[in-house]
Amino acid sequence: MATALAPGGIAILYGPFMRSGVLTNAADVTFHQHLTETNPELGYKKDAFVLGLLSTAGLSLLPPVVMPANNLTLMAQKS
Repeated sequence: MATALAPGGIAILYGPFMRSGVLTNAADVTFHQHLTETNPELGYKKDAFVLGLLSTAGLSLLPPVVMPANNLTLMAQKS
């Protein structure tokens, strides 16, 4: 992902994420279960896991932004 960004570019990921490994409401739990029953590779990802991938890719993490409907915006910037 980092190679696709220009210097100073920002990767932005928006959506529902597990926060500290926990889903934040009953609707998210139900939908996550449906997704993982369909395909174990699908489902909500842990925020820490995604942030770790961004960091491992050599990007500097920016503060997450809490969004409506229990979503997050996760961002990381290329040096």
